[in-house]
Amino acid sequence: MTIFLLGIDGASMNTINETLSRIHLPNFEKLIAKGSLADLKSVYPYVTAPAWTTIFSGVNPGKHGIFEMFEIRDDKVVPSNMRSTDVPLLWDHLSWANKRSLVVGIPFIHPAPKINGIFVTGRFSPKLSCYPEETRSRFDLRGFNFDDLSMEEKTEKIFVEGSNNISTKILENLEKRTKAVSEMIDSEKWDVAIIVEGLPDDLLHLSYGDNMIVDEMYLALDRLLGQVLSRMTPEDSLIVFSDHGFCKVEKVLFMNEWLLQKRYATLNQTALSRFLIWLGLDWDSLSDPGFTSKIFRYMLEHLPWLTGRIKNSVRSGLVVDENYRIKTSKVSAFSINEPLAWLRISENQERFVTQDSLVSELEELKQQGLLKNVFETDKIYTGKFVRFAPGKILVEAPDGWAVDTLRWNKRELSGKPLFTKKGVHRREGVLFIYSGSNSVKLESPRVHDIVPTVLDLMRFPIPENIDGKSLVQKQKEAELLNVAKRL
Repeated sequence: MTIFLLGIDGASMNTINETLSRIHLPNFEKLIAKGSLADLKSVYPYVTAPAWTTIFSGVNPGKHGIFEMFEIRDDKVVPSNMRSTDVPLLWDHLSWANKRSLVVGIPFIHPAPKINGIFVTGRFSPKLSCYPEETRSRFDLRGFNFDDLSMEEKTEKIFVEGSNNISTKILENLEKRTKAVSEMIDSEKWDVAIIVEGLPDDLLHLSYGDNMIVDEMYLALDRLLGQVLSRMTPEDSLIVFSDHGFCKVEKVLFMNEWLLQKRYATLNQTALSRFLIWLGLDWDSLSDPGFTSKIFRYMLEHLPWLTGRIKNSVRSGLVVDENYRIKTSKVSAFSINEPLAWLRISENQERFVTQDSLVSELEELKQQGLLKNVFETDKIYTGKFVRFAPGKILVEAPDGWAVDTLRWNKRELSGKPLFTKKGVHRREGVLFIYSGSNSVKLESPRVHDIVPTVLDLMRFPIPENIDGKSLVQKQKEAELLNVAKRL
């Protein structure tokens, strides 16, 4: 028996159902018709690095230590790395049991770990890494060289090239990865094959709502799924899952505006930046593809040196400078422009600003409908790394909102998103499809449950420290359920 795991970053049932209302996806349709289908609940925060680390460890961020997409090391911002966690990951369990594993496309891990099989890294690795090294010469891995840009760099690239051109390039790379994955699956008999494809997360941020591009994306993913299905025998099992959902971004909550209003932060704004904003180069002017954004695009293409100078001037007016903020703010916020943000109380201000008082004031935003949830990190996580969370408070905006913690918005708490950002993460709607000879329980499944389910399918013991539970339904449970249904 081979267990196939196909992780699709950002795939969610709402976007698949929207696509199925327009076109046929034969392999998804076949799997949905015969498999067990459910919405997984993602982890907080439901962004790529902590979500995938929870998926492959079975534990919450308080135990594995990865809370965000990036970390600060030696005063440098670097991508988070699963190699920094000390909890076993799924491929560790498999190697210890001497099982042969194919592991391809895992994000946020570098270098590739040594396993009993083949390992190829995915998105947000400094560069492509694989084990064993000879894997590079055996297979064409060009599709796994990812262009992982910062949000600001990606926004500027979209201004210059257009989201459609970038989306087309992203789709072309998937075809290369599909071919390589198929060849690797065929190279030998595997006990477990783990494939992670990051296409939806990369593309839906840029092109959510563009039906032609989204349909083309799911057709390409359907072909990848078809390659996996064609290699399965009746004894094999397949789990298709994602790390978080997606929806259209409608509004932005500017957290710094709230901090400014409450006098928790101050604004570092120069005379030149005030002048440029007065001329019209502000957040609202870049929320639509109008005159200002066209000028900005022209300058990015033809006058990059001048654009850099203007950006640096405007930045102090539009953006709350990180170094300045840390030195002067009583409370600072941090996020990557998703529906979530961390809040930190400065160490020298803890006598004047308490966690309880800050939570109480944030509840006011919740009553206004600007926040969905306000969490205290020591109440939603367990484990030795809780004290290393980016903040003591985690706030969550309503579905369809992003939380911006860099810019200000001329005293308005909410505003329109940049026209270059079309989609945003959501916790609900996370894809889970199981197909195999075993029955599965689908009562409130979470991403934490993937590892214990795989271990249970392989009849391995499940470690006590794992937070998830196996979704495999035991034979006796299945028989009792069938009797109950007949009654």
